[in-house]
Amino acid sequence: MQHEVESLLARERPDRARALAQRERRIELALTALVIAGAGGCIAAFGGPAPSLPALAIGILVVAVTSTVRLHAGGGSATGATLGVIPLLWLIPLPWVPAAVAAAFCLAATPAALAVRHPGWRVLTAGGDAAYVFAPVLVLLVLDGPTPVLIVHALAAQFAADAALSIGREWLGRGIRPELQLHVMAVVFGVDAALAPVGVAIGVAAADQPAIALVLVPLCGLLVVMARERNARLADAADEVAALESERERVDLALHRAGRTLGAGLEGLDVLELAVGTAVDALAADAGRARLAGEHDATVFGALPGQACAAHTSALLAAERGALSGRPEVVVEDSGWHAVAVPVQPVGAISVGRADRAFTPRERRLLAYLAAQAQVALERGELAERVVARQRLDPLVGLPDRRTLRDELHLAVERADRTESRLSALMLDVDGLRDVNEALGEDAGDDALRAIAGFVAERARLTDVAARYEEDTLVLILPGTSLEGAHMVAEDLRTGIGRLDVPAGTGAVRLTVSIGIAERTASTCSAEALLDAARCALVAAKDGGRNRTAPDPTKV
Repeated sequence: MQHEVESLLARERPDRARALAQRERRIELALTALVIAGAGGCIAAFGGPAPSLPALAIGILVVAVTSTVRLHAGGGSATGATLGVIPLLWLIPLPWVPAAVAAAFCLAATPAALAVRHPGWRVLTAGGDAAYVFAPVLVLLVLDGPTPVLIVHALAAQFAADAALSIGREWLGRGIRPELQLHVMAVVFGVDAALAPVGVAIGVAAADQPAIALVLVPLCGLLVVMARERNARLADAADEVAALESERERVDLALHRAGRTLGAGLEGLDVLELAVGTAVDALAADAGRARLAGEHDATVFGALPGQACAAHTSALLAAERGALSGRPEVVVEDSGWHAVAVPVQPVGAISVGRADRAFTPRERRLLAYLAAQAQVALERGELAERVVARQRLDPLVGLPDRRTLRDELHLAVERADRTESRLSALMLDVDGLRDVNEALGEDAGDDALRAIAGFVAERARLTDVAARYEEDTLVLILPGTSLEGAHMVAEDLRTGIGRLDVPAGTGAVRLTVSIGIAERTASTCSAEALLDAARCALVAAKDGGRNRTAPDPTKV
């Protein structure tokens, strides 16, 4: 509910004239017709003496003037009409009050219509705003006249009628739910309640001397000046909020554009260029650039080349060096030039800078987000390069060869360092493959090895790398996997292969495998050390009787 109310208030601008939809116009015209008919019916039904023309003129003038005091409150406006309507209850006979108020509201709307701030038909529909007056008038007619005590009951009836009419008009005309409109009107009712005692005091004094009510005219003039100044400040604040919303929409658009394009398979430098260009646009930076790790030159965007100075370049350079050293975010200020840089692992860093205004935490988070998106795109590019590298396949089993395995393992180690994630490897050896070669021939042994390699490749995840390491030995790299997870993968492979009818020549055989597993640790942090640990584990599995999974014995 609170979010919906805030959205309604943010959307409504009472300081700006709003054209009514055709449906709203019909509702307003119908309400005005009902008010006119009701005012005539009230006079005819309750009768009584006609008001004196001076009192009637003073009352209409005072109501018209007080209704021009308009205080913007949330999505609506509170007027000073209560200041004029309450004294009118003493100035003229009660049956005539609705007609007088309707005439006053139409009179108040005339100057705006003549100044073309509102359409001319608004003068006709302004009378409908007087509908709420029937409630307090009827209460006072039943209770036999206005007194300061009875006015409390009349005001309660007025607030109830005003709420019902306002809710009905907005619900029928614009589809705004009643509970939302009631929240908006709460402030309006507060203003009316605050003005009521002043109106009662003026009304009591003007009962015998109607001219006393005219003291409200200069008071309202002062209130109009104060209200206009306050409303102007509120309008300026609303304009600033609208500008901020527009800025956020622009940033969101830039982010969506970057997200779509980063996923379009760009090359590495294109990814960096797009990320920096988007950051410059989204953060309203004067300059931005990407610096490659180990490279002296940087790709520069924005206004920096045309207005470069020592402070500008030194601030960017200092921020970039800090990011390249591994810090997640570096903020630098140098002679009024503000710079911020974030790393884009593993290639370098991106930085943005501008004059006279530091980057907010939200803007810095946005830059970090763009850097993360660029990093994801670069890693996606690494996967594409991996696909190309996998063209270096072992001709027998169709898996990457030993050279590709080492390249992939080095990449996996670097990525594990960068993301602080786990990395494991398993080494699998086919038990008794030499016996198959001797009994059925080498072609049968090749068929068996090829079938087992295919089984391993099918069970591997998209991020895993299966490769042939030696004659009858395979390796599976398991990114993001602990030793326990590697053991589960190994057991799944071992039991699955054990149940497999392995093609061998013209027949099929049942084979088993021995598997060694190892997880990257402080002592096995390099790619070579991890492979050595997996090899030691494989030897332990074979020495333990084969057809089993064993961890690195040095870690047990």
